[in-house]
Amino acid sequence: MVSQKMRLLLWRGRYKMTKESFKILLDQYFFRITYTNDCFELYKHLIESKTKYFVEMNFAPAFFQLTYSSLLHTVFIETAKLFDKNSSTSLFKLIEISRQNTSLFKTSRDVGYIDCDTDKYVLEKTISIDIFSELNDCRQLLKSVSKERENLRNQRNKFYAHLDEAYKDNNGKLQKDFPLPFKDMKKLLQVASELCNKISLIFDESIHAVQSSNVFDVDNLLKKLTKEEISI
Repeated sequence: MVSQKMRLLLWRGRYKMTKESFKILLDQYFFRITYTNDCFELYKHLIESKTKYFVEMNFAPAFFQLTYSSLLHTVFIETAKLFDKNSSTSLFKLIEISRQNTSLFKTSRDVGYIDCDTDKYVLEKTISIDIFSELNDCRQLLKSVSKERENLRNQRNKFYAHLDEAYKDNNGKLQKDFPLPFKDMKKLLQVASELCNKISLIFDESIHAVQSSNVFDVDNLLKKLTKEEISI
């Protein structure tokens, strides 16, 4: 996560960075997105598996109920931080920091291929990179999910971070007033990933995956419980 020292510097508006410190910051964003995306995918998977593993999950109903709640709470709070304009660790702040450190970014990119006969890299062309145009594209990505961001912010403020009396015992009203189905949450996380990868690509030409390979290994546990049930 973002260190206390770096968080303080960001709040003070001191955005001048070295390549090393910017790389650390960018890696922290990818870590947060991957962690949040894993929580979301696992939560979604468990909810969708309730029918298939109904009996198995009822071996430990309290455990699974607490797991659902913890995962969902994490997803909402962490995603909201990424899209909160007032947060020092938001995607908006990352774009702002990038704009103030354009000297760290590449101004061109080589395009080529590996020759199958010689096994050597062949340069086809070099393309120039308009850094400000790329960062403007990042801002457009955030604008493309304005409605989803607003519903996320309202759900976070009225339920997950601060319990509004109007929604205290009425989750259905919360979903009706500020709908945020699975597809919208997934869209937000995809935008976060795409935005950070756009910045990463013009920084050091790297692309990052944002889902762990073992996020669904809970199935191993549930299948084990199925075998135990059969053997009883």
